[in-house]
Amino acid sequence: MKSDNVARGQGSAASVSQVTQDIEKSWIPLESNPAILNRYMSTLGVDISKYSFFDVLSTEDWALDMIPQPVCAVVALFPVGGKVMKRRTKIHRQRLEKYVEGGIDCKIDDNGMESNCNHAGSVWYAKQRIRNACGTFAILHAIANSPIPTIETALQRNSWLQNHFQRSSLTPTPLEKGKILENDHAIEQYHRDAAKQYASNQISNQTDDDDEDVDVHYATFVHVNGYLYELDGRVKDGPIRYGKTSQNDLLKDACAVIQEWMKADVEEVRFTILALAPNVGD
Repeated sequence: MKSDNVARGQGSAASVSQVTQDIEKSWIPLESNPAILNRYMSTLGVDISKYSFFDVLSTEDWALDMIPQPVCAVVALFPVGGKVMKRRTKIHRQRLEKYVEGGIDCKIDDNGMESNCNHAGSVWYAKQRIRNACGTFAILHAIANSPIPTIETALQRNSWLQNHFQRSSLTPTPLEKGKILENDHAIEQYHRDAAKQYASNQISNQTDDDDEDVDVHYATFVHVNGYLYELDGRVKDGPIRYGKTSQNDLLKDACAVIQEWMKADVEEVRFTILALAPNVGD
C-alpha cells in the first residue's frame, strides 16, 4: 500500500450518495502518511507515545498480524470516480436497504438528523462541507469513536481535541457538528500547517491551490456497540453500518470491506490503509 497519496475534496466525480450542497470553504489537501498524521494528531492533543497511526501494508493476514491490537479505528484513502466509486456506492445502497428491510430507517434528513436509528447518539459523526478537509474529518471520526479508555488515556488535558469534543457533544446533529468545524479557525490553521509543512515534493507546487479537484478521498471505519461503521462526512446517508464486529476484529472486518472496493478495479493502486492502534513498545 502506498502512503504518499494526497486527499483533497471530491469534485466532479462525486457519487450520487454524497452531499450536494455548495461548499463554502476549501482547505489544503492532507497527505496520507503515518508520520504526517501522527504529528498532526500530536498537535491536536493526542499522546502519540500511546496511540498512533500504522501503515497497513496489505489486506492479507500477514500484514494485519503486524498491527498492534486492539485497533481503535481504520482510515482508508481510496480513489473516487470510476469503477471503485461505483462499487462503493452500490455497497452503500445495499447496506441502507438492509436497514429498511429490518424496520430500521437509518437515513439522515436534510438537517443532518438521524431518524429512528438504532445507533443514534452512539456514533460521533460530523458532516463535511469543507473541500479537502477529509483527512481531518477522518482523524476526528477515528479518535471520537475510539473506546472510552483509549480516549481517556490518549487525549491531553486542555488540548484542542479535548475542548472540541466537549463542545461538540452538546450539538445533537452531524450537520451542527460540521458547522462547528467550519467556524473553528484554530483547526483550519492546524490542518493548513500540517498540510504545508509536511507536503511531499510531488505536490509542493500545488499546496496553495485549495480549489483544485483531485480523485482520492478518506473514510474511517470504527467499532461501536458491536457493529462496524463507515464514517465519511461527504456521504449523504451516512453513517454506513455493516455487520457485527468487535474491537479485536475491527481491522480484519474493515479491510474486508475495502477489499470489495478494490475488486472493482484490480489495476487501481491508489489505496492506502492506516490503523490507529496502541504503541506497545519494542
